[in-house]
Amino acid sequence: MDAFSKLLQYFFQPPRVDTEPLDNIVVDLFKNLFQKADKTPKGGFLGIQVEQNLRGVEVAEVVPGYAAHRAGICKGDIIVEMGKQPIHAVSEMLEKMNHCDPGTKLEVVVLRKENSDWTKQKLLLTLDKRP
Repeated sequence: MDAFSKLLQYFFQPPRVDTEPLDNIVVDLFKNLFQKADKTPKGGFLGIQVEQNLRGVEVAEVVPGYAAHRAGICKGDIIVEMGKQPIHAVSEMLEKMNHCDPGTKLEVVVLRKENSDWTKQKLLLTLDKRP
């Protein structure tokens, strides 16, 4: 039985002699909540803000000094491949990033608009540690 169910049972059922002490239930509940709340992304860091685009993942902002900036990724680029894997959605890119440690070298393919044409560019970057 999870901690939340134990807490509900404690308050909404008649007391029993073998009932777990309330302080143990509350501690378990908070441990469970904090574990679920720890959604800190793992893996390497690019230093970009992105949004979904029909062609892939569009770079909305590039943070100066981080991996993406050093590799030459620009605002408006559309990421279509990372590490030889196609990228169609932000979730795919995040999943890829979560499995790459800081210091990992990745080839990133972007679509970049030059004049009125889109061109593919291959860029090599080294992932940073998360700030």
